[in-house]
Amino acid sequence: QQFRWAKGSAQTAKKLLPIVLRAKIPLKVKIEAVFHLTNNFAYLFLIILAALQLPNMLLRRGMDHPELLLLDIPLFAATFGSIVIFYLTTHRALYNDLWSAVKRLPLMMALGIGLSINNARAVLEGLFGNDITFVRTPKHAITGSTKGGLKKKKYRAGKMIHSLLEVGFGLYFVATIALAVITGSWVSIPFLVLFMVGFLYVGTLSFMQAT
Repeated sequence: QQFRWAKGSAQTAKKLLPIVLRAKIPLKVKIEAVFHLTNNFAYLFLIILAALQLPNMLLRRGMDHPELLLLDIPLFAATFGSIVIFYLTTHRALYNDLWSAVKRLPLMMALGIGLSINNARAVLEGLFGNDITFVRTPKHAITGSTKGGLKKKKYRAGKMIHSLLEVGFGLYFVATIALAVITGSWVSIPFLVLFMVGFLYVGTLSFMQAT
C-alpha cells in the first residue's frame, strides 16, 4: 500500500508539476503544490542520510570538535520535527490522549524509517519507469467457510532484493552504533537506534514474506 501511494504520488508530480509551474497562478499556490506533490521524495534523502552515518562517524572520530554536534540537533529537528508535530496533533485531536501518542512515537518514527527503502524505490519507479499498471493491495481471501482463517493463509511478497537491503541497512547501523559506543558519541546513539530498529524490523518482516 505504501509503495503504491509513493509511486502514484511521484507519477502525479511528474505529470502535473510542469503544468502547475507554468500556470498563471499565485506563487504561494505553486509552492504549496510542489511540497504536496513531492512529499514522498523525502524518502530518497532519508536513504542518503542513512548511508552517510557511518562515514560521518569515521570522519568525526579524528576531529576534536564536539561543537559539531550542534549541527546535528537542528538538522534532526528539521527532518523529524514536522512529522512529530503532525502525529501528536492528529492523535490528540482524534483520541484526546496525547500521552499514548508520545509513547508510540519512537516506534512510529522507526517504522517510517524502515519503510524508506521501499518507498524510495517506489518514487524512482514513478519518476523514471513507464509501468502504469495498477497493483492491488494483497488480500487473503478469507471467508466464513475458510478453515484455519488468517493463520492458514500465506502471502508471498516479491522483490527479495530490497528486503535484503533493508536487513543490510539494519546491520550497517549495528556497526555504526558499535562505533558510536567506542568513540563515546552517546548523543548520536538514540538517533542511530531508530534507524537500526526500523530497518531490521521492516526488513525481517518483508524477507519472511518473500520466502
